[in-house]
Amino acid sequence: MSSTSLSRSDSGSSKYSTPPQTPSTTPPPFIMYLNMNTSTILEVMIAADELCLQEIIDYAQNYLLLYKPGWIQRNFATTYKIATVHNSFNKLLEYCNEIIVNDPELVLCSDDFCLLEENALLTLLKRDDLLIDELTLWDYLINWGITSTGLSRNLSEWTNKDYEILSEKVEKCLPSIRFLHISSGDFYKRIKPFAPIIPVELYEDILQYHLVPEHQPSENLIQPKRVTIDSVIIERKHAALIANWIDGKDCETEKENCLNNPYEFKLLHRGSRDGFTGIEFHQKCNSKCATVSIMKISNTGELIGGFTPISCRVKDPSRAINYYKNYGPSFGGNDLKLAGNFKIDTKCHCRQEDYENPIRNDPSSFNIDEYEVFQIIPRRPDLMNL
Repeated sequence: MSSTSLSRSDSGSSKYSTPPQTPSTTPPPFIMYLNMNTSTILEVMIAADELCLQEIIDYAQNYLLLYKPGWIQRNFATTYKIATVHNSFNKLLEYCNEIIVNDPELVLCSDDFCLLEENALLTLLKRDDLLIDELTLWDYLINWGITSTGLSRNLSEWTNKDYEILSEKVEKCLPSIRFLHISSGDFYKRIKPFAPIIPVELYEDILQYHLVPEHQPSENLIQPKRVTIDSVIIERKHAALIANWIDGKDCETEKENCLNNPYEFKLLHRGSRDGFTGIEFHQKCNSKCATVSIMKISNTGELIGGFTPISCRVKDPSRAINYYKNYGPSFGGNDLKLAGNFKIDTKCHCRQEDYENPIRNDPSSFNIDEYEVFQIIPRRPDLMNL
């Protein structure tokens, strides 16, 4: 039995940022005193690289990562391209690579996504853990191909040559679209108009899959459904962190790998969907083993919660968890208790009693904006789950 807390700041415009420490070196005068925009700073870095002025490059990188992570994310393709062609921009490149690994959706949603290089896009589309449905990924790919080739967006104006141009542009990326996870209706409405860009054999295979019940798709077409997590308060990287805690791994020394998360987080209950009272909680979660409860505290944005490997209906004599008919998830006597209407009654609290460490340092009562309960299920990598 274990319980732990998870915290995250929701302030600011940056969804994902791991900025460096404040630069300790004295900044070069023209960077310190000129009110440069971010594009200009990148231009200065490029000039400094040509002149081998590493001190200026290091300071500029630190400044961008500390104060401009939001701009980098919005202009990811531009930043990434610059970082990859300048070996001295190592910190900037490392930050971009961390975004690709931990938050690939940021890349797809960036303002300059259509400028992304083919290899980077292909790397993303091959991933099993994108939190974007397959039809949306198809739309991203088509938009990338049309924009980067300068084709008209009015298909009625297209000639055979236009389809050939788009086909050549997206040729390497097409096999990474998991067509079998796109519904028949969406296939007809969104894929069929672009049939000429899909190789004939591949298109025929997909078409038979949708129209012929006994058809067995080719091995190349069969791909597993992408791993997702149905949550409005945590992301894939948080799920990987929680999985490491569950397995007793040392998160201080081992980098969490989102792709290798050994557990599926199956949503059982969400407050905004299923209710914020103890009765509603028990209706959804009783008799479910191995659950993790996560809640977002109002006003502070803190994420706290706990994990239990046993059913919510079991009364544990050690008081690791407790069952109260009118309460929500309860850990210890009062270490974490949700009472009343968790969203409006301000009757929830964390008061250290039975656990060695407090779940929350503030013992005062609070209410929550949202909470979710997940059942933790070991994955079966060989299960296609089509």
